[in-house]
Parts: sequence; C-alpha cells; structure tokens
Amino acid sequence: MIDALISVVDRLIKLVEYRNARTNKRFNELLEPAFNDVLAVHGDYIHMFEATRSLLPRSGTLGSSVFRQQMREAIAYLQKQRIAFEPLRTKVRALTTAMGTMSLSPEEKLFIDALMEYFRESSTVEPYSVSSYLLYHLQEASVHNEIIELSDSEVAGIVPRDVEEIISTLVFNHRQRWSLVCEAYAPLKIAAADRT
Repeated sequence: MIDALISVVDRLIKLVEYRNARTNKRFNELLEPAFNDVLAVHGDYIHMFEATRSLLPRSGTLGSSVFRQQMREAIAYLQKQRIAFEPLRTKVRALTTAMGTMSLSPEEKLFIDALMEYFRESSTVEPYSVSSYLLYHLQEASVHNEIIELSDSEVAGIVPRDVEEIISTLVFNHRQRWSLVCEAYAPLKIAAADRT
C-alpha cells in the first residue's frame, strides 16, 4: 500500500517536472525570442517614425524646390527603413499566428494576444502596414502639394502637420501596444525564473 502511494506521488512529481520542462521549453524557444524580436521591431518603428518626422519640411513654400526635396528625402528614408525589419516582422507575425493555435496557459494566451494586437494594422486603409500607410500619406502630400504656392506664414506646416499627426498617432498607438506586450510578458518571465 505504501509502495503504491509512493509510486503515485513519484508519478505526480514526474508529471509536474514534465509540464515544467515543456513550459520552460515553450518560454525559452518561442515566447522569450518573440518578445526580444518585438522589442527590436518596436525600437525600429519608433526610430523610423521619429526620424521621418524630423525630415519633414518645416518651412518654405509648398511646391518649392526645397519643400519637394525635403519631402523626397522623407519618402526615400521611409522607403529604405521600412524594409530593414520586414523579415523580422513577418517572422514574428507568422509565429504569433501559429502560437495562437497552440494549447496555452491563460498567461501565455494573454501574451500572444498582446503580440497580435501589437501587429494589428494601425490604418483604416487596407491592406497597408503602418509604415506603408505613412508612406502613402507622405507620397500623397508630396504629389498633391507640388503646385500650391503659399507664403511661409500660410504654409506653417500644413502638409507636414497632417503627416505629423499621423506619425504622432502611430507612435502613440505603438507605445500603448508595446506597454501591453510588456505587461503580458512580465508574469511569464517571473514564472520562468521561479521554475528554474
């Protein structure tokens, strides 16, 4: 009788160890790398949006050669930068979608949901990614305003103000979403440390 009880307790201990090992493996091989990848993507997004904002025309006449050059520089910068982390964003989106179909704990599910929300399109114009959405508006602002002639006081950032509003919204949304990712990740990290 005692041997049977010891055997049951031993099996329960092995089951807990097996579950912990599986949970640790999922954390170490999927969840933590996904967090680190999104950390890199988030930093790139914020830097890209802020650098684009800094390249926008600050003064001058809409349609002037200086205005057009500054808009071209902002567009060229964004076109170049948006592809830098594209493979990583694609990888994280695919892994996040696949992980969403796995049997997960409620805490892990919350983290996956936060990752999915982070990558949810921020634009209402489908199928643009956030950087494509911004690029589209930069190009539209550049094209539609090449022939407008306004004084410096009249221009006072009309087009850049519109684009800056888009950038401010994108930065705010991404910072909010990043906060949700961190809040969902923290309990997973603490739990992983407790299991070791």
